[in-house]
Amino acid sequence: MPQLSSHELEKTSARGIVWNEIDSIFLDMDGTLLDLRFDNYFWAEYIPHYYAKVQGLELHEAKKRISALRPGQPGTLDWYSLDLWSEVLDMQLGLLQEEMAHLIRVHDGVLQVLEDMRKMKKRLVLVTDAHPAVLRLKLEHTELEAYFDAIFSAHEIGVSKENPGFWCSLAEKESFNPARTLLVDDTPAILDAAQQHGIFCLRQVLKPDSEQPAQQAGAFPAVQAFTELAPNSIPISLYSK
Repeated sequence: MPQLSSHELEKTSARGIVWNEIDSIFLDMDGTLLDLRFDNYFWAEYIPHYYAKVQGLELHEAKKRISALRPGQPGTLDWYSLDLWSEVLDMQLGLLQEEMAHLIRVHDGVLQVLEDMRKMKKRLVLVTDAHPAVLRLKLEHTELEAYFDAIFSAHEIGVSKENPGFWCSLAEKESFNPARTLLVDDTPAILDAAQQHGIFCLRQVLKPDSEQPAQQAGAFPAVQAFTELAPNSIPISLYSK
């Protein structure tokens, strides 16, 4: 099988992406690069059981109380605030996450894809809704930080990624051309907000949690996993011409 030249590789599309038309790559963290199993287990299983034990409640009652106490609606900055959740639940969630940090893991193959993207001289930017303390913890337990030119938490921007205002505010801190930017995320609402700002190339990851079934594809071009977007994923048809 003949090898493509670096020039041909740069022009080749992977899952519809023409790389010589992309300058900036914005990547979500949880679910896209990191296995969402950690977050799903921590919030849906570990915390309810821990809260039930501390409060002397049955598990179902603990889950009802946690739902009633939540500090904000899903997709808002309050929803992602570790400080607010710690306050309403009267628990030191930061310490509890540190105890479970051994479960944090990068999706298989992600680091190699990031390396390939860096070799193509693309600007890599991590954009996440994660609370700064959660972001620090996850960066400490992975090798992700070394691959990025910039890292932004929605908490420093002041609004969640689901809000179109996030992308307007981000543009004041990070120079990018929306028409030449790729965003990869597992949340449709975030992709929609980015699209409203004019970001042209959008991809949804359908299997953020390795232990859960893939989500259904919706309005955006989708892949099962981030690794399907590897720059060296050359369609076989290109070799047969």
